[in-house]
Amino acid sequence: MWRVKHGITESKGETNLLLVVITAGFMAVLIFLFAAAVLVNHINSIMYTVKVDMFLINRAAIIALNKDAEGKDLNDINHEECLKFFKQALQQNYGLDENLENGNKLIERIDILSYSYDTTNQPAIKTEIGVKVSPMVFRHAFKDIFYFKIKQSVKVEKVLK
Repeated sequence: MWRVKHGITESKGETNLLLVVITAGFMAVLIFLFAAAVLVNHINSIMYTVKVDMFLINRAAIIALNKDAEGKDLNDINHEECLKFFKQALQQNYGLDENLENGNKLIERIDILSYSYDTTNQPAIKTEIGVKVSPMVFRHAFKDIFYFKIKQSVKVEKVLK
């Protein structure tokens, strides 16, 4: 009878250890899933902000160029001035240098992949940029995979006076 009781006591210790290990593993998985959710949310909010900024910068360029282009055709809009304005606005908005690089903030680099003024159907400014992001969570583990491409097309209309 004594041996059975002694065996149960040893079994309780092993059961407690197994319960602690399972609980710790479950908590580690929950923490990892929470961190991954924060990462995805963080990246989505940065990309949404950049896309909205692209639209607003291009709209501001169109409004500014419309003031300068009174009496001119929409095809006469200066593409180089639009690109220059776009690049300067990105520099100011995200604290980037002349090469659109920063290095240590949330947005490390922005590459202007294409910037064109398309007049085929409806005149539009078509922009594509690449954004290198440095997220808050898993910054060192995934430092080279957070590069996203964003496309934006903004219709150009003549402002009437």
